[in-house]
Amino acid sequence: MKEAIDLSAQSTVGNEKLGQDIKTTFSEIEKEDKTSKLNSESESKFREVYKKAEKHLKDYLKGKAKMEAYVSLTQSQGTRRKKRSVSSTNYSPLTREERTALSEMYKFFEELELKQKEFLPKLYGIEGREAPTVVVSPKPRSSELSSHLNQIGWVSQAQVRYTTERPGGYGKKNTPNHWVNWEKNPYKPFLSQVSEYTELVNQVKQAEQNRNSYISGQRWKGVLALLAGPGSVRSTYAGANSYNNYLQLAQEEFSNKVALKFLEWMNQLQRDSKS
Repeated sequence: MKEAIDLSAQSTVGNEKLGQDIKTTFSEIEKEDKTSKLNSESESKFREVYKKAEKHLKDYLKGKAKMEAYVSLTQSQGTRRKKRSVSSTNYSPLTREERTALSEMYKFFEELELKQKEFLPKLYGIEGREAPTVVVSPKPRSSELSSHLNQIGWVSQAQVRYTTERPGGYGKKNTPNHWVNWEKNPYKPFLSQVSEYTELVNQVKQAEQNRNSYISGQRWKGVLALLAGPGSVRSTYAGANSYNNYLQLAQEEFSNKVALKFLEWMNQLQRDSKS
């Protein structure tokens, strides 16, 4: 005897399968809708950051190009030759606007990193997966650097300040350089150790000494040149330009170090491991 076919059971199975298919379909639609909304939200947030950064982009790119040229120059020469060749026309110092752009772009970079950390887990959560750990290299917050940048006049001065030492005037002692105390030194976040700072200061002092020695050595020639006219005076002190140029670039080394550190923190500069 043949077993009777239970049509009602078949119908139940079919209905369950249909219901599951519909549920899956709606789940996918809901997931897609959530993803779309998240993408729209994240795009809006990122566009907001880009809009704020746009006005600094031109100066930032100029500053970045100068630092790339500077790194290329210093890597292609030995230490001694590098010190003699700082005045090379292949490199020009950063302007105040370019320095400002570099520090502002660092703020925007920091903001983008935070937004990435915010949206990535949400996206993976919609898909029911665990978000991968976003590895962010350790670096100071822009808010922590604000007082350091203010102390050196990063935004406010044509040339950054690198010491607190000041001439005391006739019969008075010079104001000492309080930044030899590494804990109080505003360059601490940007330099590896106090000896690096001291070396930069010594380079400036040596450049000043060389310039002053040259001018002192030309003094009597200058007095005699006065009798021959202004052209002779200019000729006598013509070499002072190269000494002044070296002094200026030795002073600019401080802003270069800060700028390079900003670019390094943002992963925006390719640097040779030997540099």
